[in-house]
Amino acid sequence: VTYRVNTKDHNGESGVYNTHIYAYTKSGKKYGVQAPQTTIVNDKPEISDVEIEVIDTDSYKVTCYVNDFSDISKVQFPTWTEKNGQDDLVWHEGTVEGNTASVIINRENHNFEYSKYNTHIYAYDDEGLANVYTTTINLEEPDLSEVGIILKDVKITDANDDGYTVNVTVLSNSEITKVEFPTWTYKNDQDDLIRETGQKNGNVYSYRVNRSDHNYEFGAYITHIYAYTADGQVKGIPLPIHNIVNTTVRQGWAYINGQKYFFDNAGNIAGNMPAKKIIDVSSYNGNIDWDTVKQYGDIDGAILRITAHPNGYYIEDTQFARNLAECRRLNIPFGVYIYDYANNTNDAVYEANFVINILRKYNVSPSELSYPVYYDLERTQISKEQNIANMNAFISTMNASGYTAHVYSYRAMLNDTLNDPRILANVSWMAAYTNTIGWSNPYYKGNFGWQYTSSGSIPGISGNVDISCWYVI
Repeated sequence: VTYRVNTKDHNGESGVYNTHIYAYTKSGKKYGVQAPQTTIVNDKPEISDVEIEVIDTDSYKVTCYVNDFSDISKVQFPTWTEKNGQDDLVWHEGTVEGNTASVIINRENHNFEYSKYNTHIYAYDDEGLANVYTTTINLEEPDLSEVGIILKDVKITDANDDGYTVNVTVLSNSEITKVEFPTWTYKNDQDDLIRETGQKNGNVYSYRVNRSDHNYEFGAYITHIYAYTADGQVKGIPLPIHNIVNTTVRQGWAYINGQKYFFDNAGNIAGNMPAKKIIDVSSYNGNIDWDTVKQYGDIDGAILRITAHPNGYYIEDTQFARNLAECRRLNIPFGVYIYDYANNTNDAVYEANFVINILRKYNVSPSELSYPVYYDLERTQISKEQNIANMNAFISTMNASGYTAHVYSYRAMLNDTLNDPRILANVSWMAAYTNTIGWSNPYYKGNFGWQYTSSGSIPGISGNVDISCWYVI
């Protein structure tokens, strides 16, 4: 009898492995022996066969072979140009398929510069060990006679709470008649679109984006640049999203001395301490652009709906697998939640096992969850005692498999049919779409989330998003 021990079945860990062997007879007797200890040493991942493919004058693709005796957890491609040191440094997340990792580097993420580009490759395995490979390539400026107009060296300057200034170098053999900077906020599509002409200084055109021209909104701003010539040529580029961050107005999210805080509408600091910005998403949010969420959403984590309940039967949420994979790829801390439909404790145990089976299906260990498994109690037709019994059955079943489970609900219900110390002791996430949280829970201490809106706006997610601020109580 032969059996192969795979490190991936043991958290990818190196070190001393102990194996016991048990044989059973038909009469029920068991015989056991301990195999010799085996020491497995994990080396750093191997990076080889690096190839660079120039796609066009604006981008190139880096592909490499990565290998390790345990699984490769991620591959990153930090990149910057020779101009101005590392002012344009971006840690690009690679795509890993089997033993091949790749990424596309685009000029738009590096100030639209034509220059020598430096790309390093960092490969990490499950134990966090990393190896590094260095490569360079030149993105050459194209011939004006071939492209007509060149837009390059885009710089954002004078960025503050009130706005930011966009500067771009524009070249053409024809006369430049105007350069426009259409700008709008990510929130509510283009309801605040403004299309203004920039100021010229030699070959550099500048435009000031003012928050006062865009409903005084903080958050994600989108600016495009269009150059026009006298002979009818037009060239346009979309800029990466720019966030106007609230650092002085004490309402909403603000940064103070590098720490993130959430101020309610009365100007109070939630939790009187730094907070984390957490979103919760489901199939209702559609196909999420998680790269944009990570880069521009300013989030610190996500809670993913793991199940849906169409036609009275539980199924896996149709976006859960993808949302989970993307959070893993981008190192976004995550938890999961299930909306409760249990009418009795047997139903609650079934719900817990359904969640456990999905988590195990994707090898989500208890330690990988940065937030608990949330049991969403919102049905007013269930009695208080039945909710308590269902909650206890769900939580104990989750705990028996090593998973931590807590309760989520909304403030009005927690003040009414769920207002019981046995429930409140497990409530660590609460919804109240009000000016202030207006609620305290003396029966629970620890990490706590206030879901303050169901109509938030996050770049990369179409439509409204639930957003919570997370702190310690």
